[in-house]
Amino acid sequence: MSILSTLTSYALGWAMDRLNEPSTPKDLNNGHAAVVLESSFKEAASELKLAISQSAAQVIEKIESDKFELLASRIKSLGDLIQIGDKSEILRYQFVLREVVDYAENRVNEGKVGWSGPLLLGKAAIYSALEICAASTGVAKSELEALCAKARHEMVDLGVRQCISQGQIIPWAKVEEFLTGRARNLEISNSLRSGDLWKDVFTPVLSPAMFEMEVDEIYLKVGLNVCKGDTIFDLSDNKAVVEVDALVSGRVKQILVQPGDKVLPGAVLAYIKPE
Repeated sequence: MSILSTLTSYALGWAMDRLNEPSTPKDLNNGHAAVVLESSFKEAASELKLAISQSAAQVIEKIESDKFELLASRIKSLGDLIQIGDKSEILRYQFVLREVVDYAENRVNEGKVGWSGPLLLGKAAIYSALEICAASTGVAKSELEALCAKARHEMVDLGVRQCISQGQIIPWAKVEEFLTGRARNLEISNSLRSGDLWKDVFTPVLSPAMFEMEVDEIYLKVGLNVCKGDTIFDLSDNKAVVEVDALVSGRVKQILVQPGDKVLPGAVLAYIKPE
């Protein structure tokens, strides 16, 4: 599984922990509970930093990498404030965190699925902060639950497509348990891991363009091998042509576009199974 897909899986579990945390301390004088929460925020920040270090090729623009870093830093800082126990500062800082979370939400709305995990972590952190300060609302909870549902759908979609491509039986009972919340995030991954399914997750080929462009030429076919550095797509607009190179060597597993399609920055064009 790519590191960004792994991050989404982790984020889903982390968000569900925040939603299902009946012992969330309204009284932060409970030192042990506050330390446990603060520790979980540090862990979430570490997961984001790991994604940054291992997915440079998937985080196309440096500004986006910087935003990843900023989101991780602010989640960790929120955990530090929880440990201190100053509710007024926690409430103030969650608005600071919202700035980066809004950025992540905009990237997801543009079709950049790599931001799904960071968005979920940020939204869950904000919800947890509001819960701690007894300031959460039904709207905040519903929004987070909707994001969790969307993440589940994306994970199942990926797993089912992998099953179909490999001619495997789809474990619909396990899928249903996962979608309805009766199974936690890692259990569905385990059920779909038979036959090294999740080890065979494809590496996405992303559009590196700064603006919406049109697919001009496609130099690959499903089943063919490509080498790292090969030009596999040409994107164009009225002003320029952008060459899309393979970032890994491997076999082409799926092509999601055809000549003439309009694609946004960061859009997935194809999937390659790395060698």
